[in-house]
Amino acid sequence: MTETNFEKEVLMFKGPVLLIFGGLWSKPCQQIKDSLLKEILRTCEGKVKIGLVDVDCNPGLCIWYEVVSVPTFLGFIDGEVIERIVGISAKQDFLLNIKRHFLAVKNRINI
Repeated sequence: MTETNFEKEVLMFKGPVLLIFGGLWSKPCQQIKDSLLKEILRTCEGKVKIGLVDVDCNPGLCIWYEVVSVPTFLGFIDGEVIERIVGISAKQDFLLNIKRHFLAVKNRINI
């Protein structure tokens, strides 16, 4: 996701979106990219749109959404932020958190 396509891909999208704000220089972000992202994709496939936001290339989005630490995960439903997770914990705990946050709107999606 970029500042250029953000409105169309996230704000106007009808349904759940999980954005991962990160940087190429961040070890935790590399961990996500190398292993955790595959698990997130498998868990949420077809139910949640997932996008990566490079914080160095998209400073406007970081300012707008007050992203001051990476990785930061923002969950959107119909263009509205429903949850924020900063950092990562154990893989299973993290995946449970992702599911819980989206299940907060259980009537909208089912993971």
